[in-house]
Amino acid sequence: MIELYYGKDGSEKSSYTSLVTIGRDPVNDIYLSDKKISAFHAAIIENLEGNYFVRDLGSLYGIGVNKRSVYRKLLKEGDEIEICGNIIKIGKISQSSVIEASDNMEMPVLDIENDEMSTSFDETIHLQIQDSDMTGEVLSMITNLTRLNDFNSFSRHLLKEMCHTIVSAGAGFLAMFNDNKKLLIKHKEGVGDYNIPAVPKLLYQSVLRDNIPHFSMTAQGINVALSPVKTLNETIGLLYLYNIPDEKFNDFSKERLVLLTENETIRKHIGACYSTKDDIAVTETMDFHKWKTKFIGNRKTGSMQDVYHKIDHLSKSDRTILLLGSTGTGKSYLAEMVHKMSSRNEKRFVKVDLNSIPNGLIEAELFGSVKSAFTGASDRIGFFEHANNGTIFLDEIGDLSLEIQSKIRSVLDNKTFNKLGDPSKKISLDVRIIGATNRDMDEMVKDKTFRRDLYERFGGKFSSIKLVDLNDRKEDVPLLTSYFIDNSEYGGFVEGVTRNIIKTLMGYDWLGNIRALKNIVETAVEIAYLDGRKVLTMSDLPEEITGRRGKTSKKKNSAANNKFLTLEENEKEHIRQALDKCEWNKSKAADLLGIPRRTLYNKIKEHGLLS
Repeated sequence: MIELYYGKDGSEKSSYTSLVTIGRDPVNDIYLSDKKISAFHAAIIENLEGNYFVRDLGSLYGIGVNKRSVYRKLLKEGDEIEICGNIIKIGKISQSSVIEASDNMEMPVLDIENDEMSTSFDETIHLQIQDSDMTGEVLSMITNLTRLNDFNSFSRHLLKEMCHTIVSAGAGFLAMFNDNKKLLIKHKEGVGDYNIPAVPKLLYQSVLRDNIPHFSMTAQGINVALSPVKTLNETIGLLYLYNIPDEKFNDFSKERLVLLTENETIRKHIGACYSTKDDIAVTETMDFHKWKTKFIGNRKTGSMQDVYHKIDHLSKSDRTILLLGSTGTGKSYLAEMVHKMSSRNEKRFVKVDLNSIPNGLIEAELFGSVKSAFTGASDRIGFFEHANNGTIFLDEIGDLSLEIQSKIRSVLDNKTFNKLGDPSKKISLDVRIIGATNRDMDEMVKDKTFRRDLYERFGGKFSSIKLVDLNDRKEDVPLLTSYFIDNSEYGGFVEGVTRNIIKTLMGYDWLGNIRALKNIVETAVEIAYLDGRKVLTMSDLPEEITGRRGKTSKKKNSAANNKFLTLEENEKEHIRQALDKCEWNKSKAADLLGIPRRTLYNKIKEHGLLS
């Protein structure tokens, strides 16, 4: 977690994890209204080692750190970022106070001996608060909560009421004791990028000792509250509220919290609907946070809100998922990410490109075959069996025949299948299925080219995630560009991009979506590296992107089928075919063409090639 101080007098303070965007567009985490500031000016990013660095996102006026102009700079406590006269000061950077979520994760406790805090309530004050002091709002909350007889729903809504209505906390979680008296996290609310704020040890010990809510300020100056979750006879869990704003950290809010948690009706209801046998703690893998933060996109924008919301819910379940979106929008990447975030992450992730398999072989490839199945067949296992206990990703599932769709529906219903040629032997299967298509599934169901029952097994619209085209989320182009630079082969050498590049990339019509942007940026980084330049310039982009030869290229393309190809056009097509054959691995393509890699980069620029 990183603390940032900003505003005209430096009085505004916020704590962030993983990613902070800064700019003139209101969707940014830090909104600066100065007209000189670019809409998406800069970002502060946490890497996998827990270090933070600031990056210029191709702004017009740039950024500075400690009065030195930079494109990218590792940050330390006390550093000052300057953006057009606006100062953002780096406060405490803490790796130990934020713990990554893990499988059956215990409530994290920060074991720091000198963690100073001031407790605002004691037992005497608590005993003075009576039910007669309750406001109508608190009584309404109690009435609504006690209507929920399922403990899972009740506890989730209790946390939400505490976080949002009572104290407006920035984050919170509810942890329950298991049979071994370990506190396991059950629900979380508003926890950025699924980092879990650790409970200070002194606060934890005080609440367990006194069995009443305590309110404190951590050593980092963050207002927090920790409350026991109780039946009439015992404490069954703890509720932690983190980053409570100063205006809500007052006696009125604290009294309302105490009234709600100590209320006899609430405690009696908890005892009636709580069962340790039915209670399942939230389970998340160690890779959850790592993969979640890699899915680059501003979660505040409308185009990405639904994506993040559904990732939050579906990745933690074992539900069958359908990914929708145009070619190149990141469906394959998201499928693997969901697998990495799930409880199956240590098992196989098997990707099947259905379009690459001839129609006559799809059944044998998916389900396996025996020697007698058909001429030339052999005993072999199929993709489903290979993925057993893991995840199978069926790319372009919308292109399957109705017969194969029926067999997949049977797998989902019965958890068994037969190899091709052996109808008598049932093979048990435990696999999660993720499908993807670039087609309109509702129209296919309507036209009866896709089975309605299979679509429903995939959850229909409820369990589908729609990835929008890059043209509909161009505000993410600066972030994506920076991500592809930092994760490219030479990303450690190239530090940034010019403003013209960002403007050009944001203005381009990305028919190839994110995949095309990735290939363009990675190629540009390699060219800049070979030229010894630390900043990407317009000369690193293909002419098709910059528009220097756009009109001529379009004329050539439209006439290609009606005239004899020129030597230049033949060369362009030959290079494109080599790149496609090598899946755009430039080193392999250069070897295939028998030319130096640098020559290939120049040819890519010259011809304006896109993947």
